[in-house]
Amino acid sequence: MPNARRKMRSASGRSAATSGRTVTSDIGPDTPPNDSGVKPAGLPSALVSCEKRGMPSGAQLRILKAIGESPFWKVTGRIHTWLYRMTGGAVGHSAGAIKNLLLTTTGRKSGELRTVPLAYLPDGDRYVIVASNGGADRHPQWWLNLRADPRATVQIGRAEVPVIAHRAEGAEWERLWPLLKAYNPFYANYEQITARQIPVVVLAPSSH
Repeated sequence: MPNARRKMRSASGRSAATSGRTVTSDIGPDTPPNDSGVKPAGLPSALVSCEKRGMPSGAQLRILKAIGESPFWKVTGRIHTWLYRMTGGAVGHSAGAIKNLLLTTTGRKSGELRTVPLAYLPDGDRYVIVASNGGADRHPQWWLNLRADPRATVQIGRAEVPVIAHRAEGAEWERLWPLLKAYNPFYANYEQITARQIPVVVLAPSSH
């Protein structure tokens, strides 16, 4: 077991070369992964229960807020990303009815490639993701990266797809946001605990 732990730590910090650039697995200032559909064992059972009932209490929302502002999702995301990559999505792509992808953006400060696991909703040939950041009052770094450079890559299973990102606005947002909240009820909870409008981000396949 100690050997297995050492291998996991080694693999999770490993960088890979992609198109001549360095890919860093969601570690560093550009990528706290808070928008994955995975609900790991560490998440308080009371919150999972309140999600099912659709009636979170004030205390439960405060707990959810504290988790969103903590490093919890960053640590969880490292493990999720490592497992997804190692298994080609056999582990990590599905979390019940929710599907997950790996999004790789370019760090707006570092210039390095940054990867995070995120829940996504298919919309035709596009992928819709949510910059909820676990209900935190700050935007996730991956969304700030996309605002600086909308070009990115997603991995779904073993397939990698280049994409261009844009923020859903107007009628597009009005159509997608209710679908997203029905798909992942945690989004409705996050909406209650942050003052910011949570960005809905559409990833469309590109040719780059």
